[in-house]
Amino acid sequence: MRQNLYFSRSELKEWIKEGKVKTVADCAANAETYLKDNRLGVARKGKANGV
Repeated sequence: MRQNLYFSRSELKEWIKEGKVKTVADCAANAETYLKDNRLGVARKGKANGV
């Protein structure tokens, strides 16, 4: 048996205003990018300063 979901227009507008909620995958990708950039940033700083 197939059931339909119904939402009020005001509920949908409120949900859209709240914006996107990050998924676990989004958070993991952000963490990987942060760590990669910071590791490279530390290496670059060391080379630039002659360390």
